[in-house]
Amino acid sequence: MKKRKTISNHKQRGEWAELRFMAQAAEHGLKINKPWGDSSQYDFVVGSGRKMVRVQVKSTMAKCGAGYACSAKSNNLGYKPDDFDFLAAYVIPEDVWYVIPEPVIRGLGSVYLDPASERMKYSQYKEAWELLKNAAGVEASEATPEPVAMSPMHKALLHMAGEMKKVHERHAAHSRWVHGVEVVEAKEES
Repeated sequence: MKKRKTISNHKQRGEWAELRFMAQAAEHGLKINKPWGDSSQYDFVVGSGRKMVRVQVKSTMAKCGAGYACSAKSNNLGYKPDDFDFLAAYVIPEDVWYVIPEPVIRGLGSVYLDPASERMKYSQYKEAWELLKNAAGVEASEATPEPVAMSPMHKALLHMAGEMKKVHERHAAHSRWVHGVEVVEAKEES
């Protein structure tokens, strides 16, 4: 387990967890949409076309026994049944995600998550990205794209970057040489 720096501001930590969710979802081949503002009861819409699901992201560092307690409320109020479709709960100290369908947590104020146990109530939802992919209608071929050959434009940009580095190195060497010559000339004059 990698020790993470703690973001002390609760709102900033939530925003950071949302960024982590976006990265993980993208790595699993999911298309992610973010509603404008923060007045929706969900943080993301995942999917495209006619199959879209709403995801509420929560994170926790709250140690509770061997596991962690994760809030399933908004501003100390419970969610309504139609507020979102999945809860994506991130256990920060363990770097583990739980993808839990809303009906499973309906009416609960919090959920107990124990990444070390495979026998706990929510164990089946640990890293359950397949549930989200299936609900969003993501085909297996879409979720795991084949490596793409480098495009000619990408090759040209990499080549240009290499050439620019060489020019910079030559310029730096020339500047050192000029500076060295100036120092020698100054010594000769005195």
